[in-house]
Amino acid sequence: MAASFFFTNPLQRYGLILTAVGYGATQLVKYWNGINFLRQNFNTIAKVKFISAILSPLVILVSVYWIKVYALLIAPIVVAFVSGIYYWKWGPINFRFIFDWEETKRLAKIGIILQAGALVLWGFRLADRTIIASTLPMEQLGIYTFAIGLVTTILTIPTDFTNVMQPVIYKELGKASSAFEGFKDTQRIAIYLALGTSMLIPITQLGFYLVVNLITTNYIASIPIFNVLSYNIFLTSAVPVANIILISSVVDKQRISLLVHTIGLVCNIIFDFLVISWGYGIVGVAWVTICTQGLVTLTLFYFARNYMCRTRTEYSIFQLTMLAPFLCAVLFYFFHNYLNNATNNLWIFTGFSLIAQIAVWSVFIGIFHRSYLSLSDIKIIMREIFLTVKSKWIRRAKDKPVE
Repeated sequence: MAASFFFTNPLQRYGLILTAVGYGATQLVKYWNGINFLRQNFNTIAKVKFISAILSPLVILVSVYWIKVYALLIAPIVVAFVSGIYYWKWGPINFRFIFDWEETKRLAKIGIILQAGALVLWGFRLADRTIIASTLPMEQLGIYTFAIGLVTTILTIPTDFTNVMQPVIYKELGKASSAFEGFKDTQRIAIYLALGTSMLIPITQLGFYLVVNLITTNYIASIPIFNVLSYNIFLTSAVPVANIILISSVVDKQRISLLVHTIGLVCNIIFDFLVISWGYGIVGVAWVTICTQGLVTLTLFYFARNYMCRTRTEYSIFQLTMLAPFLCAVLFYFFHNYLNNATNNLWIFTGFSLIAQIAVWSVFIGIFHRSYLSLSDIKIIMREIFLTVKSKWIRRAKDKPVE
């Protein structure tokens, strides 16, 4: 809000004001959302997220011809307002203000570290775009932002999973005889998450290629940027698994998490400026983002290793098992670049990509991850989903009043 007074351009000035208001409104809803997560009111949260996903593009579509670019900044405010009303009615947290000085001091000691970590994390996520905005033309910023925007949206899938997982793990931790027993399932969760996000990477690369070539043709230059940044789907979504261990009150290593993210942020800023000065542009910035995020992810898992694995050998096997699908996904970067250069036909590209993905992941899972995801496991999962949906429809039909 204060920064808006330093700009004479009306778009930048009013844009910053709307961004500040949107941020404040969104944060209030996030606090409410967080309390509902802790209380495991997942149905209410899912409905709010569904409403938000529908409402945001709808507001932009309706208002973009009227208020132009400001529609993008108004949409989050409208979404936060509607979400807040829904939580107020169907997800109340029964908040009441009680001041306890001793409890405030105890929580502040932990909260300052956690909040500093959150600020550094957001700084880490925004450093690349800030540096591009200050050193390169606005067109380059637009191309980069378009690519990373979709990556951020896709990341909500694994992020929601880890958000749901956190209170469940902490609940079990309270019952466990030791920290290792409480966190023993995180190793298997990390491997499932690694496999799922790795398989998601080439799918999103193909989806982005189709969207850009068929709909947003002005952003074709963003394809190579997205193909690099898409690997953050794996690297970023893995972080909360290690962080859940480190920031827990039992392990109490919040400072290590803060230190690792701070070092990552510093490295990110330094190397961003270097690759731009060397002439690598936004492609170089994208690679720096991936490399520094990879450094942060691997380091956090290293510090959390004693609460996931009993021996160094077990930890080495775990790391190889988790990283193997990611390395497999990296091969699709070169394969998609080759296809893009070899053919101008959209559907040939799509066909070869899909065939390669099905073949590679079938062989990979069949050889290396059969104990984690077999055909029988998939059948059981699909059956459980079908029975859950069926039972909900039957329950709704019974509850529906007869006219």
